[in-house]
Amino acid sequence: MRRGIRTGAAALALLLSLTACSAPAGTGEFKADAYVTGVLNELYLGQFDPEYLDMVGISEEQAQQAYENGLDQEAAYFIAVYSIQYPTDELREDLAGLYKEIYQHTEFQVEPAAEQEDGSYSVEVKIRPIDIVQQVEGDEATQEAYKAFGEKYPVEKLNAMDAEEYEAADREYAEMLLKLYRDKLPETGNQDEVSVTVRLEKNENGYYAIPAEDFTRLNDAIIDYHGSGSDGIDSE
Repeated sequence: MRRGIRTGAAALALLLSLTACSAPAGTGEFKADAYVTGVLNELYLGQFDPEYLDMVGISEEQAQQAYENGLDQEAAYFIAVYSIQYPTDELREDLAGLYKEIYQHTEFQVEPAAEQEDGSYSVEVKIRPIDIVQQVEGDEATQEAYKAFGEKYPVEKLNAMDAEEYEAADREYAEMLLKLYRDKLPETGNQDEVSVTVRLEKNENGYYAIPAEDFTRLNDAIIDYHGSGSDGIDSE
């Protein structure tokens, strides 16, 4: 169910940041593999190649905004995955900063594009998914933190809380998670390579773009969220 959150709202919101990053067809200047490389560098590494910016016709400021939008969407996904009920603006900002650091571990290789008979392109991307979720969820310190939190806030105590008390407990839970992830940043690495093939098709305006379903698969491969998630501090 939590994977559905990502492949729905969060991924689509990231796709909105790509609407300005489609490239004109039929100009003789379009390079499909360079386009995919530029998109990945923009959204995950915050790197804006001048050739890419010129190809898609956007400024560095616009590319920077797309990058920041992506960080904000990952922060929103984290909040959904871990069932944080009362996220503050400060938490969202802290999580965006966390993902900025996580994304620096992005590793990918874009293979040469293959033009199809219908004028579209097929591009294979080899990605080594970031393993921070496995680092956190598989760590003994994380399990101990979950256990200690559950002992401090058993269900009967949560059920007896008023709204202000519950919000305070939720904030403590969020801060615990943030610390667990920050503590694992130095150990973050990458998993074995996976391959994702995306298509670049002309949209109704004659611009090349990555279809939503293909971009979702690409986005899902950057960080492996397998095994992530929590029921939060839900009371019965």
